Amino acid sequence: MALRWEITGDNNYANAATNILNQWSLICTNLYGDPNIGLLPLYGCQFACGAEIMRSYTNWQASDFARFQGWMTNLWYPLCSGFLTGHDGTSNTYIWANWDLCNMDCTIAIGVLCDNRTIYNQAINYYKTAASNGAAKQVVYYL
Repeated sequence: MALRWEITGDNNYANAATNILNQWSLICTNLYGDPNIGLLPLYGCQFACGAEIMRSYTNWQASDFARFQGWMTNLWYPLCSGFLTGHDGTSNTYIWANWDLCNMDCTIAIGVLCDNRTIYNQAINYYKTAASNGAAKQVVYYL
């Protein structure tokens, strides 16, 4: 809906997008139940990117946007950060690169959405320096 609003300028899409974002941030209080929980940030990244598009929509109430930012920071960010620092209790190279990459993507998107350079830099530094499969040292091989 956010992309459709951005492309068409039709506020019906904007209203639908902000309603979806508002409802998720009001109702969803926990992330659990999936044995592959380390991949949930694929969805968190989509939420953050959609909200970033909607940031400029003047009819999205500032209080709703702030609540959404809090939802991303308090619910999604700990999931991503926890995965990047602990890999669900496995070794750094046990899990394939895509798990690291989706957690880094979500962390970057949250940092941008929440204007939080520390969160953003965590993902950038992880990519540059970590010894895991999604980091530059492991995912890019030199011949």
